[in-house]
Amino acid sequence: MQDGPRLLVAAALGKVIEPFLRQSMSDATVRIAEDQAAVERAVTDRLRFDVVVADLTWNDYVVEYSFDGLDVLDILRRSRRPTPVIFAAQGHGIERDHLDEAVEQPEVVGIYRKAMGPRY
Repeated sequence: MQDGPRLLVAAALGKVIEPFLRQSMSDATVRIAEDQAAVERAVTDRLRFDVVVADLTWNDYVVEYSFDGLDVLDILRRSRRPTPVIFAAQGHGIERDHLDEAVEQPEVVGIYRKAMGPRY
């Protein structure tokens, strides 16, 4: 068992960032959840997370309009597992309304601009 932080990445393309996270946070426990069912399983497992990084809007045509980062936040709340959340966002288009709502949520501790890439 690792002693570092426990991180949940809730994103349709979570596996894209996974190698970078594992390399840069070698002592961390990183769990990737790429759809709603995987997020629900991850949150309700015995493991509690220190932080959740979630796409504000998911880059997946199938779920893009039916599941998003605000739904991830709802899953955390329903499960009574309050966890700091960092949303990854482009910050334009349809995401603007979501972004306005997201920054007002008490669990949200940050917004990461996807355009910055994973190294910043």
